[in-house]
Amino acid sequence: MPRDTPPDVVSYSTVVAACRRGGATQQALDLLDEMRAGRWREALQMYDDMPSSLPPNEALLHAAVVAASAGGEWRRSLELLGAGQPRAALALLRHMRSLDVKRSLLTYNAALGAMAQGGCWEEATELLAEMGRERVKPTLISFNLALDACAKAARGDAAMDLLQQLRGSRRLAPDVVSYTSVITAFSRAGDVAPVLGLLGAMEEGGTAEPDDFTWSSAVAACDRAGEWAQALALFRGLRAAGGATSAAVWNAALSAAGAGGQFEEASTLLAEMRAAGFEPGLRALNAVLRAAESAGEGEAAMELLSAMRPGAEPDAASYAYVVGALGRQGRAELALGVWGAMLDEGVRADARSFAALLAALTAAGRADAALQTWEDARSAGGETPSAGCYRAAIAACEAGGEWRAAVGLWEEMGRAAMSSPLVPLSSAHSAAFAQGVPLLALAEAET
Repeated sequence: MPRDTPPDVVSYSTVVAACRRGGATQQALDLLDEMRAGRWREALQMYDDMPSSLPPNEALLHAAVVAASAGGEWRRSLELLGAGQPRAALALLRHMRSLDVKRSLLTYNAALGAMAQGGCWEEATELLAEMGRERVKPTLISFNLALDACAKAARGDAAMDLLQQLRGSRRLAPDVVSYTSVITAFSRAGDVAPVLGLLGAMEEGGTAEPDDFTWSSAVAACDRAGEWAQALALFRGLRAAGGATSAAVWNAALSAAGAGGQFEEASTLLAEMRAAGFEPGLRALNAVLRAAESAGEGEAAMELLSAMRPGAEPDAASYAYVVGALGRQGRAELALGVWGAMLDEGVRADARSFAALLAALTAAGRADAALQTWEDARSAGGETPSAGCYRAAIAACEAGGEWRAAVGLWEEMGRAAMSSPLVPLSSAHSAAFAQGVPLLALAEAET
C-alpha cells in the first residue's frame, strides 16, 4: 500500500481477519485499539464486517464495546452485549462510570442478561443493588434475569432472597417465571423441601399458576434427592389436573421412575407419553432401560434397545443398562453379545459401560470372562480405567478366588490416586481377604 494512502476499514478488516486465522488475537486487538480512539465508526464497521467464520472472542468484543462507547453509541454497545459476555458487560458499566455517563434501565437489563447467560449470580445481585443506589428502578424483567442467573448457578438461597424482595415490593409482584427460577435453583441443588413449599404457595396464592416448566423442575428436584416416589406422585397429580403438556415434565417423571428402579411404572409412563403425542428421546428411553437394569428385565431391555429409532439412537449408557440387566439374569453370553453389537455400531465404550460389563459377567458367574475382558482392555491401552472399573475388576477377582490379583489392583488403584477412599492393606487385611472377606468391605470398614 502506498505510504500516502491511509488504511480504510476494508484494509483493517482484511488484516484483522488474517490475524484471527493465524491465532494472533492480540495483534487484531491492537488494530482495534489503534482505531477506536479517533475512528470508532470504522472500528465498529470492521467488527460488523468480520467474517462469521471468525467469531470474535471476548477481548475483541470488549474492544468493539469500548469503541462504541467512545463515540457515545451506548445503544450500540448494548447490542454488542447480546453476545452474552459477562465480563465485557461489567467492563462496559465500569467504563460508563469513569466517563460519568448515566446508566439507564436498558443498560442494566442488558448487563443482567449477560449475567443470566453466564450464571453469574453474585454479579447479578450486586447489579440489582447498584440500581437502587443509582435510583434506577428495576422492573420485573430485571429481577427475573437475576433470578435466572441464580437458577443456573443452583443458588437457591440467593434466589429466595430476591423472591422475598419481590414479594415485599409495592410496585412489583413475582410471576410464574420468578417462582420457576427459584424452584429451578433449589432443584439443581437437590433441595426438595423449599421446592414443595414454593409449589404449594403458587397453587394457594393464585397469582402465579405453575406451568409445565415449574412442574418439571419440581419433579426433577425430587428425583435428584432420591425421592422418586414423591416425584411420581407430583407427576400423577399434574396429570389428573390435565397438565403435563410438554416433553420436559414427562422426561422428569421417567427419570424418577428409572432412578427408583420402577420398571413397570416407567414402561407405563413411556406408553402414556406416546399416547399423549410426545415422541420419547434418548433421555426418556434410557430412563426406562435404567429401570429395566434395576429390575433385571433383560429381555424387555433388549427389545427396547432394538426398537430405538433414528433421532434417539442408543449411546454407551443405553448399552450399559442392557448389559447390566442381562447380568442380573445370569446371561453372560447375551451380555457379551450386546457389548459386541455396541462396538460394531461404532458406539465408543466409556468407563461406565465397561464397568457394567465386568459387573454383569461377574454377577452371571463368569468371573473368568470378566477378568479376561479386563486384561484384554488393559493390553489394548487407551484411557486409564475409572475407579468404578477398578472396583468391578476387584469384585471379579474376589469371585474368581484371585485374591493376589485383587490386592494388586487395589494397590494400583491407590497409586493412581483414585477418588474412592483407600486404606493401606495390612497383613491382617490380606489374611481376612484370603479367608473370603471381600476386599472392598474391609476398606469400607476402615473409613
